[in-house]
Amino acid sequence: MLELYVERAEINDGTSVLDLGCGWGSVIYIFANKFPKCQITCVSNSSTQIEYIKSYCLEKKNNQRYTYKK
Repeated sequence: MLELYVERAEINDGTSVLDLGCGWGSVIYIFANKFPKCQITCVSNSSTQIEYIKSYCLEKKNNQRYTYKK
């Protein structure tokens, strides 16, 4: 289902992506894997969720592509 959402968003590689209310980051992980040149901004009102996303990105060694906002 999320793959279909990403497909219908008609994003091109290299585009800046803003995910408002990113939750635990499920959609942005798909964007990141499918579009390796995208710059992704994640916005959540949960510090716990943002910290989870940061740790995931550091683990995958692609943290430089993300911006985090609370």
